[in-house]
Parts: sequence; structure tokens; C-alpha cells
Amino acid sequence: MLWILTYHRVDVPGRTPALNPRLISASPETFERHLRWLNTDFDPVSGRDILAAVGGGKALPPRAVHVTFDDAYRDFAQVAWPILRQVSW
Repeated sequence: MLWILTYHRVDVPGRTPALNPRLISASPETFERHLRWLNTDFDPVSGRDILAAVGGGKALPPRAVHVTFDDAYRDFAQVAWPILRQVSW
């Protein structure tokens, strides 16, 4: 089974008032907590891993999870990406 988690924005509510605060998927603290939990209880996989498995290559692990973002807001580069790198995703 493959779990795919899609985030829209990771930011502090109210930090960017011009953007709709309801589009924030998680605060930075919550996002980091999500990633640490996923690293502990699941097997993170990349897009390449998924494509290889679909193409008949190496099978995905039983608890595969993939995290993706559906837009490229500035907070992805400024907030989410540093957390992804820090947690060794």
C-alpha cells in the first residue's frame, strides 16, 4: 500500500495576511512532528521509487509513504524544505 500526503502550505497562520490562511496545511512545528512520526512508523519513498515500482522494478515497502506539495508558495522554500532536510526525509 502507498500513502500519499499532500500539503498545500506550511507556514505560521497570519504571517502572510494576503494569502488565505485556510490554505495552510500545517504550522512548521506540526509539519516537523508529522515528518518525525512518518520516519518512525512508515517508509518514506521518493517519486522515483514509485515510478520504478509501477514500471515493474523494486516493490515498495509495505508501509510506503510519499509527501508532496501541490503548489510552490514561497513558504515551501523558506519553511517546509529546511524542515524536510533537517528531518532527513
